[in-house]
Amino acid sequence: EIKAPLWMLLELTHKCPLECPYCYNQLDFAKIDDKMKKEDWLRVIEEAREMGVVQIGFSGGEPLLNKDLPELIKKASDLGFYTNLITSGVGAEEGLVKKLKEAGLKTVQLGVQSHDKNTMSLITNNKNSYDEKVAFAKQVKEAGLQLIINTCITRQNIHQVGEIIEF
Repeated sequence: EIKAPLWMLLELTHKCPLECPYCYNQLDFAKIDDKMKKEDWLRVIEEAREMGVVQIGFSGGEPLLNKDLPELIKKASDLGFYTNLITSGVGAEEGLVKKLKEAGLKTVQLGVQSHDKNTMSLITNNKNSYDEKVAFAKQVKEAGLQLIINTCITRQNIHQVGEIIEF
């Protein structure tokens, strides 16, 4: 007997405002028109629930770039999923965190490359990433959502591990 998976990850897009060298989401993928229709994602969510999946993650690329994200989270939440967003926190429109919480989002996993603005800009190849990530993290905490920080240790930040943990 094959048992259903407990957790499913939906990679909503390959597009991302960052260019982190360690990422499995290669830049070539971002050129592909990877946008499934909202109706297809909703069907996938329903079928996952029917299979017995209990937790669902929304990722990418950068899932915040998918304008249907609040509706997809609401569908998953209404079906009883524990919902998780895996994000860079970069590119969020004003008020999006509040909308995601209202839709039923439970947990946010935020990628943070460093406590240092210059190191983060170097790793992400995005000069705004530090400020946007810090602002996004504050919004997540203010909304009362669980916040988990993901950090990949690289040559550029390994000497900062202590400071990153404190941050």
